[in-house]
Amino acid sequence: MYYSLGYSLIQALKSLATFEEEDLEHAIELCRNTSQITHLVRKPESGWIASASRLAKGSTSLHSIKSMVHSTDSLVLTPP
Repeated sequence: MYYSLGYSLIQALKSLATFEEEDLEHAIELCRNTSQITHLVRKPESGWIASASRLAKGSTSLHSIKSMVHSTDSLVLTPP
């Protein structure tokens, strides 16, 4: 997990330095893979603390967050 995070961070910095479409696409894919890995190894929430935190978080759903992420992805890959 930490290797994947470090590698994706380095590739993201490289892609920002070069602004090549290949590098940007590769960095985005690595970041997505790292996100999937971290979700797989995350400890599942359970108990009354998890219930209280869900109540405190309010109405922000995973779907709304994903829609924000996907809308910004198109901005990154669109050539000027």
